[in-house]
Amino acid sequence: MLESNSSLTLATTAAAGAVAIGYYYVKKNSNSRRPPVVPYLIPWLGSAITLGKDPDAFFHDAREKYGDIFTVQAAGMRSTYVTSAAAISAIYRNSKSFVFQPVRLDASTKMFDMPRSIVYDNDYMRETLYPLHHRLLASSNVVPMVDALIMHTVDGVKELSTKIPENQWSTTLEEFSHRTIFRAISASMFGPQFPAEKAYDPFAVFDDYIPLLAAGAPALFVQKGIRARNQLIDMFEEYLGTPGWEEGASELITAIVDGARNE
Repeated sequence: MLESNSSLTLATTAAAGAVAIGYYYVKKNSNSRRPPVVPYLIPWLGSAITLGKDPDAFFHDAREKYGDIFTVQAAGMRSTYVTSAAAISAIYRNSKSFVFQPVRLDASTKMFDMPRSIVYDNDYMRETLYPLHHRLLASSNVVPMVDALIMHTVDGVKELSTKIPENQWSTTLEEFSHRTIFRAISASMFGPQFPAEKAYDPFAVFDDYIPLLAAGAPALFVQKGIRARNQLIDMFEEYLGTPGWEEGASELITAIVDGARNE
């Protein structure tokens, strides 16, 4: 009798497991109106490992195979990505159907490690910071930032050209464009005293880990990204404590800093 009961229990457990697995995969693929899901083998973990190894290659391949809009399961989070410029523009114009504030709040905690008490437990970000962003980033107000960016970019290219030996116009694309633009953006946003060269490497690492941080990946997968983020935070705290840092900084940044200090 004991052996019979054990066999029955084993059979019941196996059947229940098979039903659960079948339901899981049917449910995952049942709604054809939803964006396609990038296939994965391990539930919950999903595409986290592949995504973490090379995010750029992952998204390039996903777009090639599944189109401009697709869903990614990674470390317990399911996120839908829109990679078409036309679709992104259409979404931004359809503010009645799409609300961006929850995503911005979520990004503040996941990507930038802001305390949830600051993000969710008071109205500063929703009632003060976001309207400030909207006002100062309106098309009528960005002209000074664009002018400053052009000026610092030209200065950066001129400075780079002086470092190239005579009759030897050879340099890497990263040095000529990416680093130059990074320095120009840093100067136009945070002021010419900002240590852009020192910030470049940790920023590049942090930028690479943005997809995993946004997906809520466990710390085990994003340790390098977290270290780089902490380096940048320390750098900004030191810089914002430097007398006169705001000279040449954009109105957007000075207003954000003043608002945070007065909150």
